[in-house]
Amino acid sequence: MGFFLVLGAVECFLLMVMAYDCYVAICSPLQYPLIMDHKLACGNIFINELMVYTLAVLIVIVPFMLILASYSRIISTIRRLPSNTGRAKAFSTCSSHLIVVILFYGSASITYLHSTSSQYESVNKLLALFYTILTPMFNPLIYSLWNKDVTGALRKFLPKLLKS
Repeated sequence: MGFFLVLGAVECFLLMVMAYDCYVAICSPLQYPLIMDHKLACGNIFINELMVYTLAVLIVIVPFMLILASYSRIISTIRRLPSNTGRAKAFSTCSSHLIVVILFYGSASITYLHSTSSQYESVNKLLALFYTILTPMFNPLIYSLWNKDVTGALRKFLPKLLKS
């Protein structure tokens, strides 16, 4: 609920700023260059960048480190299990989540941590598409494949589909 409210508040502020921009452009067109000058958009952005990096650390890196810590403990515990079937069952319990984490953080880190160059513009678009659309679309598929009912239904459906 908190994220929903924050995103709603950001939307309200963006709409307010856009309305003010339209107001100045239409009601005071001669003063528009004075009011909306380059100092408004291109001033010292050090504080803004500092806030973005601080929020990135809090929102992205801290959860990622906690995920890494959790999975390192999980893997060390799984390795100490005495039977192979126990290890396989324990790993299959968390493997779907691990796949989603790898897809999400992997595609996001490739998208945002590589150098931006016009030479790789099409690759950047493809990565952004993968990160924003394909990864969330894979989530239900990945999680449902570990459900025995879903895999049983797929085993019945796929041979029928291949015959026709």
